[in-house]
Amino acid sequence: MDSKKLKDAINQKISDKPLYTEEDRRRFYSKTKKNKLWSIKVPALPHILTVLLILLLVGGSTVFLNGNPSPFQSANDPVSDENGVEENPSEQGGVNITEKVKEIKGAFSYQLNVEEAETTFNSNSSLTYKKKNPVTGAETLTSEFMYYDGESFVHKEDMTLTGKDYKEGKPALSFEITWGDDKQADSAILVYYSESEGRVVEEKFTSDGFIYNADGEKIQIKNHLQMQELVLEAISESIGKNSKPIIEKDLSLVKELTIDGSEFHGIYDIKGKAEHFSMMENLEHLTLKQAVIPPELLKEIPNLRKVTFIGPSIMDLSSVAEGLQKVTHINIKNSSFRGSAEDLMSLQNLKVVVLDKSNVPDWKRLEEEGIEVREK
Repeated sequence: MDSKKLKDAINQKISDKPLYTEEDRRRFYSKTKKNKLWSIKVPALPHILTVLLILLLVGGSTVFLNGNPSPFQSANDPVSDENGVEENPSEQGGVNITEKVKEIKGAFSYQLNVEEAETTFNSNSSLTYKKKNPVTGAETLTSEFMYYDGESFVHKEDMTLTGKDYKEGKPALSFEITWGDDKQADSAILVYYSESEGRVVEEKFTSDGFIYNADGEKIQIKNHLQMQELVLEAISESIGKNSKPIIEKDLSLVKELTIDGSEFHGIYDIKGKAEHFSMMENLEHLTLKQAVIPPELLKEIPNLRKVTFIGPSIMDLSSVAEGLQKVTHINIKNSSFRGSAEDLMSLQNLKVVVLDKSNVPDWKRLEEEGIEVREK
């Protein structure tokens, strides 16, 4: 049997159809062509990959060492502080509402005049003009300070703003001051949209001495310096501001201070923030009448040199000695002091003592130590 007949016989045995068709041929050559394309060599490819890897490692190290957020972090993702607490301040129209409200409240004072206010409140736009009350028709000198995204709002006189405007950040926040006849601040109103509360908030600084929230609740005293009322009254009298509220910068004006607690039953306990007493940098003479002050507050008064105790507030110096170490003069003549010379000698810088000798029998020991003793 010749070879052709043998081949045909085998094919018929396996299958009567051809094993390799025209379609198989086209598929084979198509794959071969694609493989040839991928087989093209790129001599520079390993070098390029090496350079990219080095750049990635260097860039990642720089971000890590500088403490910067990951370059893959979205700009809208909450930022975490160093303690791991997320900070996501309320922002509207490009303005950080939380920070701006805090800043305005800290800067506002009824002692401000028009020029000072325009310098103090750094807003996108401010207007001072005679604003007409739409109900009464009365005109009042008013300063408006608007905070907003520069492209989203145009500030004009006598504008009528709605809650929707604030919600959309047009403006994000407004602060309006009404001036009295003496061009001193008479009242003010702060308006903004609170995302946490889901509403427009109005905080009013009114002429009766209080700030009101949107529900009419008193939330802050006009004297926004948070100190005891008796202490504030004493400071007012000391610097001659009886008819005006006290602010932090007034504390440096105090030179002599008398705190009189005799109108209260018992002994008046003075309390307060250490930072406020440290601001009394010019206070040299403190008089406590039926009042006591803790030594930690006394120590904060930087230049205190004289202290006078009046009334039944001190039996010895044990409760206040720690805060009197800078004092050079002490007057206990009209006090309830019944201590000894040794109590007084515990004050390291003491030079002069005014006392009732009958109440301090061993007073001569003071003179022996070089301390001058007076009876008036």
